[in-house]
Amino acid sequence: MIGEAPGANEDQQGIPFCGMSGQVLNELLNSAGLSREDIFITNTILCRPENNRNPAKDEVENCRERLDRLISIMRPKVIVTIGNFATERILGKKGITSLRGKIFEIEGKKIVPVIHPANYLYSGRNPEMFTQMKNDFEIIAKVAKENNK
Repeated sequence: MIGEAPGANEDQQGIPFCGMSGQVLNELLNSAGLSREDIFITNTILCRPENNRNPAKDEVENCRERLDRLISIMRPKVIVTIGNFATERILGKKGITSLRGKIFEIEGKKIVPVIHPANYLYSGRNPEMFTQMKNDFEIIAKVAKENNK
């Protein structure tokens, strides 16, 4: 799984998705029969943008080689892009709401974009959004199981 960038908690603890978004992520994983132990998580960029702003294009570019090298070393069969920035970085496409839950294939890897858990929190914990997110995680679990044979 590839997120956007560290938030305050993540920056302080050095662990991706360890704050409120991480709690939502854990709930989504559990709803699909997955756990944190089943996955590897990194971010598009590793440095926290000031005031939790969106990553700048040059920051994404500065971390391009690191992320590419990590993917090359880990050789994942399935990559989940969490949010717009990770999705654009991996797929070269924008518009997470129209891309979410779809399965793309690049160089033999299945790519599944999902809405960032923070969006759910910012939405006031919209139950319809959470149901969509849970459905997307069911897709992730299915794709992971099919590609783990």
